[in-house]
Amino acid sequence: MPPISIEPFRPADQETVKQLLLDAGLPVNDLTSESLQEFLVAHQGATVVGAAGIEMYDGIALLRSVVVQENLRGTGLGKRLVQAMEMRAGRLGVKHLYLLTTTASDFFIE
Repeated sequence: MPPISIEPFRPADQETVKQLLLDAGLPVNDLTSESLQEFLVAHQGATVVGAAGIEMYDGIALLRSVVVQENLRGTGLGKRLVQAMEMRAGRLGVKHLYLLTTTASDFFIE
């Protein structure tokens, strides 16, 4: 099994990322090619297996759309995606990163 890498979103990932989000019951109707540029995507070989995004607002950001392929949940990939997104947000100058979730609060509470 190939290792999992976390990389910036590429246009070729768009449909697969959207399908992964839909399969997890997460919204996609507000995602545009531009907003997807703020996503990180987890690849296992050539397969998209996870994603996470942020929405930027003048020095603050909203963490959104953290998703992991069902068969890889519980492996730590979600935490890797969130940590990578926190680091990226810091590099982009984000001072405060917020989360809004109605379905995954247990994941984000340590």
